[in-house]
Amino acid sequence: MRRLKVFSIVCVLFFGISTTIFANESTSNSEASKFILREYLEASVNQDYERLSRLTEDHRYNSLEEKQQEYKSSLENPSEVPLSFTIIDQQRVSDKEYNYSVKLEFPDNEIINLPINMKNINENWKVIISTQPVNEQKGYEIIEHADDNLMIQKNQALAEPQPSTKCTWSFSERVDGRTFTSLCKKFDLSTKDYRTTLNLQQYNDHKDKIIPLIKYEIFETKFFGDNLWGYTDVYGEKKGVGFKAEIFGDTLKATNCYIKFSIENSKNTVTTFKGFGELYSF
Repeated sequence: MRRLKVFSIVCVLFFGISTTIFANESTSNSEASKFILREYLEASVNQDYERLSRLTEDHRYNSLEEKQQEYKSSLENPSEVPLSFTIIDQQRVSDKEYNYSVKLEFPDNEIINLPINMKNINENWKVIISTQPVNEQKGYEIIEHADDNLMIQKNQALAEPQPSTKCTWSFSERVDGRTFTSLCKKFDLSTKDYRTTLNLQQYNDHKDKIIPLIKYEIFETKFFGDNLWGYTDVYGEKKGVGFKAEIFGDTLKATNCYIKFSIENSKNTVTTFKGFGELYSF
């Protein structure tokens, strides 16, 4: 009986010690991830693109050099540099992963809630940036919309937008079901009425079996992820003369943009697509 009591006491002590160690480890991981997150956010405020690059695992880019260049390009625009940040919420997924909600305030008076995922990779905490548009992620919210006219007033070059071509493209032999982007990356939009215009042609080599359907999307490249500005679906063969289509966005301006083309999958017939055109805004 005495041995049983001693064994019970030992078990209780062991359980208590294990629980304490687990709690301390969880607390340590929580604090470590939050520390790196603060460092990442401070780097964005200070436009330190090199430090941002070291603290992220960004699935949009294939190399550190490409990542640094893209972050630098994004943060060179004053309206994209956060004025301040507040860590609102932390949720533990595991000892190696945490989800955060962060409030960011920008010079154009825009305020957003940004979801941020952090993981411990090879004993280093990293901010994880996926290829999914950030404004389509769960937890993303615009608290206060940007005052576009405020930034336009600060930059007189944008005060009176003029009709101008922002991007041209040409593609051929693109197999159906594929997604690809334009080569004319990093163009800016400044509009009067939240829209931009496409002047395009598109067609395929099996129009008798599948009618062309291409989605044209405009994305903004930001240091914390890509933002979908607007899109349109163009259905049917457009050949011989230019066909005009409009894309409406949520803001009067967009920076560091590129166009993504998504072609419908014909399923039963291998079909190749061709197309060319230009994007311009007023």
